[in-house]
Amino acid sequence: MKTHPLALAVLAGLLASCGGAYNAVALTNVCFPPTPGDGGVCVLSSTCEQTLASTPELDVAVAPQAFQLSVQFDNQLPSSTNTANGQVNANDAFVRQTEMSYSGANLAPITTDVQVTVRTGGSTVEVLELVPTSYYAALGALLPTAASSLQLVISVRAKGVYGNGAGFTTAWFQVPVTVYNNSGFFGTDPCIAQGKVLTGWCPQPGQTAVYKCE
Repeated sequence: MKTHPLALAVLAGLLASCGGAYNAVALTNVCFPPTPGDGGVCVLSSTCEQTLASTPELDVAVAPQAFQLSVQFDNQLPSSTNTANGQVNANDAFVRQTEMSYSGANLAPITTDVQVTVRTGGSTVEVLELVPTSYYAALGALLPTAASSLQLVISVRAKGVYGNGAGFTTAWFQVPVTVYNNSGFFGTDPCIAQGKVLTGWCPQPGQTAVYKCE
């Protein structure tokens, strides 16, 4: 049986409105951080070149910015373009917000504005800020010694609209994180021992990241 692409978009909208059992847009992977390029620039591909297999880590005493990870978004809808009748593609997805909730620590849920476009039948990778710096003090208070750690689970989902104006909300995507406070893991320049200069981090020091020495 053949199904018109526009009908797929309508079906996705109906299913999403009936309890969110299905949505064509999803957060699917946490990417392994890219190696910094020229000038320390972190260049992302449209899909994860490698997924992050281990649990990411964050040291709240060291990280200078919000905890960040590169996350892949997928859009399973096909294009609704039909040159025969002039139908343009209305199935691209435009993510406008991410919502985060937390378990493992008493942190209030937050909503962050974003601008992410996920083309039909395609993917894109976006750096998401998952834990704001304003929460670092509360997390640090739960870690009395440098040897202490806690397991924080971040549940993140995205909201946005399709090109036809229909709204969507993705399923929750869970990211476990090991949190430290002044552990010493991230506190030194990793390039000094090599006799080189640190020229970049992706995404930043103080958390699971990739650095470049030159």
